Amino acid sequence: MDKQKKGKVNNRGFSLIEVLVAIAILAVITLPIIKAFTTSGVINKKAREVENANTAASAVVEDFKSLSVRQLKEKYKYKYDDATGVYEFTVTDEEESFYRGVNGEEYAINVTLDPSAYEDSIGQNGEHENNPSNNINSYDMPSFASLSTQKDYIIRDEIYKWDNDAKGTLGIRIHDFDEKKMKRSVIVNVELSRKENSYNDNTVTYIQKVNGKVVYRYSGTYDLEYDFSLEDTELVFNREGDLFYVSGENGVKNVYLFYIPYDAEASELVAGQDNTYYADDNIVINYNYDNTAGTEYSDLNVYIIPQSVRTEDNRSIIVNRENIEININGLNIDLGAYGTVDLSSGAGIEGPVNIYSNIYGWSEYKAEGNNKSNGLTVNGSPGGEKYLYEIRVDIWSDGDSKEAGEEPVVTVVSTKEN
Repeated sequence: MDKQKKGKVNNRGFSLIEVLVAIAILAVITLPIIKAFTTSGVINKKAREVENANTAASAVVEDFKSLSVRQLKEKYKYKYDDATGVYEFTVTDEEESFYRGVNGEEYAINVTLDPSAYEDSIGQNGEHENNPSNNINSYDMPSFASLSTQKDYIIRDEIYKWDNDAKGTLGIRIHDFDEKKMKRSVIVNVELSRKENSYNDNTVTYIQKVNGKVVYRYSGTYDLEYDFSLEDTELVFNREGDLFYVSGENGVKNVYLFYIPYDAEASELVAGQDNTYYADDNIVINYNYDNTAGTEYSDLNVYIIPQSVRTEDNRSIIVNRENIEININGLNIDLGAYGTVDLSSGAGIEGPVNIYSNIYGWSEYKAEGNNKSNGLTVNGSPGGEKYLYEIRVDIWSDGDSKEAGEEPVVTVVSTKEN
């Protein structure tokens, strides 16, 4: 009987060509994966660099916002441009030539403080044009979104909450009542006084009070008055040498008055302005502080920030600067004669109270050579610091990158109140 043939096992293995083909296929499959991992690693590294640089930028911005320009000049090296009022600071760690980041990065950081207007409107020829409606010193409401009642007095709702009540009350009293004949005035009283029995060799306590009233007048005959008062603030100041320094830098609160014109029937046309009219509203600011020996006051700041309104017939209504009355320690400040700038020159009273505003034409209340670019008034000497600055923070990964003219890793822009 023939033996049945059995199948043989093929033990010859893969040929070289087959191995090479397999390697080629594997390479085609794996190389994109490896490249993806490599690219992802680079992207993640770059993202971490940007994130850490942003963290450093935020810390620098907060530092610059919390200190006055004078304090910044004492802390950092800087350059100053007389013509533009621009400061350029080099931010470093103590006794180092760089700024160290959260993970020990040695950043090179420049900070620019620019008091001039934004120029983000592009003209027909591609050049930048000044855009006053988006001016760093225009006091648009978003610029003050970060105001805190912990460090500032903010007067806003205290004014408007009486409008409807006043209309209702006068409407009942007056026959043929017409709300368009109503006018509104606001009186703001700020007092900074030494607390009784609070003085000793090392400290002194002051009380800051803010109160006032809203007055509605109908057709020049009927008056309604509503009082308002904000919470008192107790402030403790330490002796520095022979003096106690009582100032905004040391805790005295700024006072912000946000005001919307009430006189919708305004009829006085603003010269040189199309379809813009002056409201008949009045604002009175009374600032009183103890003139006590051994105390030096500075930066007692009040900000009058009116917002224009537009009527149904498309007229713009604004506050009239001639209807603003300023009294400092009982002395009326004749704004039309010499303003509140450089009162120490002898044209007015020397003092620490600063009245800032964006009221139309307020820029004319200034001394020649002082605050030319922002129209704010400050009771200080010519050449003194301006109030609002654009902060620009540029961060390079190291000093070599900066010196080589490379683009910053991060650029952050914000606004500083001096």
